[in-house]
Amino acid sequence: MGQRTNPESTDLYDQSRTQWEEEYDRDIQSGDTVQNRSGIPIQPLYGPARETAGSYLDTLGFPGQEPYTRGIYPTMHRGKSWSQRQLIGQGTPDEYNERVLNLIDAGTTAISLIPCNSVYRGNDCDDVPQPLLGTCGTVINTAGHMDSALDGVDIGSISTAMNDPSPFTLLSFVLNTADRRGVSWQRISGTSNQSDYLSHYVANHMFFRLSLEGARRILVDHIAFCLEQVPHWNPLSVVGQHMQQAGATPAEAMGFTLSSALQYGRDCLNRGMDPDDFLPRFTFFFDISLSLFEEVAKERVGCDHEPCTPLQISWPDLRRRPDTSATTQQYCSRLHPSHCRNPRWIAVIAH
Repeated sequence: MGQRTNPESTDLYDQSRTQWEEEYDRDIQSGDTVQNRSGIPIQPLYGPARETAGSYLDTLGFPGQEPYTRGIYPTMHRGKSWSQRQLIGQGTPDEYNERVLNLIDAGTTAISLIPCNSVYRGNDCDDVPQPLLGTCGTVINTAGHMDSALDGVDIGSISTAMNDPSPFTLLSFVLNTADRRGVSWQRISGTSNQSDYLSHYVANHMFFRLSLEGARRILVDHIAFCLEQVPHWNPLSVVGQHMQQAGATPAEAMGFTLSSALQYGRDCLNRGMDPDDFLPRFTFFFDISLSLFEEVAKERVGCDHEPCTPLQISWPDLRRRPDTSATTQQYCSRLHPSHCRNPRWIAVIAH
C-alpha cells in the first residue's frame, strides 16, 4: 500500500499530472487507441493514485518532467518512434548509394555514412593503395563523391548522420550537395558523429588529427556555425563508446563522457552561446555490453535522483547541487538524446 501524502504534496501531484496531460495532448501525433494483442486498451501512462503517491514526484515523476526517470518527452515513443538507422559504409560512392536506396525502400527512416579509414586519417584516395580503399567504409573525398553517394536521397526530409571528425569536411560536402539541388540548409538534419575530439585523444587515436587546442577551437566553431546556418543539425555527439571499448568500465565510461560533455558546454558558454540554443543539439553515444544490470545502472545515471558515487551525477542533479557553479547549472538544465548499440566484440566473446 502506498504511503499517504500530505495535502501540499497532493496539490503538487495534481499540478504535475495536469501539466503532463496538457503536454501529452499537445505533442501526440496520433489519437488512435493503442491496445494489446487481447484487445485491451493500453493507457499512455500508469502510476500511483494521487492519495498514495508518496515520493513519486521525486523518485519517478511524469514523462518530460524532472527527474526524467520516465523519459525526457511527454509522449515518449508513443508520440514519435526512434530513428531506424543502419550504420553503413562500403566501397565507392555509387556502391554506397545502391545500398542506402535499398534500405530506404525497406523502410529505414534515417541514414548514416561511414567513410573509408583513409578519410578518417586525412588522406586523399590517390595517396592510398587501391586495394585498401573502400574496405572499411565509403571513399568520400569530394563534394561530387557526396552528391553521388546521396543520389536519389531526399536530404531535405531524411536525417543523415555523418561519421565526420574535425575538420568536418563531410558536412561541408552535404551542404554543397544541398546547394546543387536547391535544398535550403534550414531543412538539413542529422548529426556530426565522431565530433568528440576528447574521446579520440583518449581512446580512438585514428580520428585524432589535430592538436588538442586546434581541435577544441574547430569544434566550437563548428557548433556555432551549425546553430546559425544549419539549425536542425546536431554538431556534437559525445562518445562513451570509445572509452568503454578502450577498457573503461561502464561506470568509468559514463563518468568520462559526462566530464567531456561538461567541458564542451563550458567552451560554448565561454564563446557566448545561449544554453537554450546549443544544448538541444548535443547528443550522446554509448556502448551496451552483456553486463545487463551494470548497463541498466549506467543508463539510469542520467536520471538517478540520488547519486551514490561521484560518477553517478545526473544532469538535473548537477544543476541543483549547491556547490555547482552557475555555468554548470546552466549547462545541466537540459537533457539530450542518445544512441546506444552493442559492440561487435561482445558477439565474438559470446560466440
